[in-house]
Amino acid sequence: RLGYKLDKGEGCAIDHEEACRYFKMAADKGDPEGMFAYAFKLETGEGVDCDLEEACHYYKRSADQGFLDSMMSYGFKLDQGKGVHLDKREANYYFKMAADNGCVVGMYTYGCRLEKGEGTNVNNEEANYYYKMAADNGHVESMFIFGCHLRKGQGIKTNNNIASHYFKMAADKEHVKGMFDYGYILKHGEGIETNARIASRYYKKAADKGFAKANFNYGCMLYKGEGVDEDKEEAGKYFKFAADKGNIKAMFNHGKMLYKGEGIEKNIKEAAHYMKLAADNGHIKAMYKYGRMLEEGEGVSANVYFKMAALKGHVKSMIIFAYNLENGIGIKQDKREAANYYKMAADKGSLEAMFKYGRMLEQGEGIEMNKKEASFYFRKAANEGHLKSIFRY
Repeated sequence: RLGYKLDKGEGCAIDHEEACRYFKMAADKGDPEGMFAYAFKLETGEGVDCDLEEACHYYKRSADQGFLDSMMSYGFKLDQGKGVHLDKREANYYFKMAADNGCVVGMYTYGCRLEKGEGTNVNNEEANYYYKMAADNGHVESMFIFGCHLRKGQGIKTNNNIASHYFKMAADKEHVKGMFDYGYILKHGEGIETNARIASRYYKKAADKGFAKANFNYGCMLYKGEGVDEDKEEAGKYFKFAADKGNIKAMFNHGKMLYKGEGIEKNIKEAAHYMKLAADNGHIKAMYKYGRMLEEGEGVSANVYFKMAALKGHVKSMIIFAYNLENGIGIKQDKREAANYYKMAADKGSLEAMFKYGRMLEQGEGIEMNKKEASFYFRKAANEGHLKSIFRY
């Protein structure tokens, strides 16, 4: 104990070198705690010259005598090949030893390695055994991971009810993703009774800790008044935070609110900025919306976004882009390509597109005349009540 007192300056002046001398004396007399303390000093070079190989020698001796901290330290050295030959399988031997002797971090670490197949074969079932053990002993990250595995059925039978229990445990220990996932399960009633009010509380906790997805989800609840009083102004703040953190759905929602002046001051320029961000990141409705915004001014740019959205399956964009191609609006006229986009929209169920594609087939505009196929599309639209097609058919 004198070594610890010298090391910390308890009742005496701090003297790391003298502390090391006492740690070494204890270590050389076979004391596993002394071995660990001396190994740590050798590793950090505090009070003694840094010597990783010598540190590993003492870590191993201590670990083999059952000292938990040494098992973990020596395991990490083996895993990284620092001061000892790299040996991930041997590292696992020490992590497992620590876990089986009650080291919570060892349980988590060994669970991670079993899940990822580091130094061993992947074994999700056994990984869950160690994650659960760590979780039940208070390890917060293990609570969250075990909850995720229960939810996905990874190495264990799916059980959303028990998953929610572990998410709540993690959430109540300030685990941000645990807060979000518990909120999600409550909101959607996955394995437990739906409770939008409590869900909103957990979303808000995660949001206020800076988690972008939670900002978006809580913003949606504020916007719609789900589980919380409707407050579009507050919703706008959460959408903006999430958007500025890269959440694509939030970019679209915030852009839409700015465009309409909904809960926040109307700002078309700023709305276009967020709508473009969302569009450029693959949000299909944003591509369409941004295209419509551009259409009022710069048709060429608008068509770029209509085409992007069309190719992602957005039917209204297919029709607008086809119309612009057909009539040369903001783009070089190309009736053959226009027909292709009308057909895409028609085959997605658009009655207007069925009529327009039928008309092009009937007249041979941009494509080969085919009155039989034209009749097919007119009849299909007519049967759904499309007036122009009824008269045409």
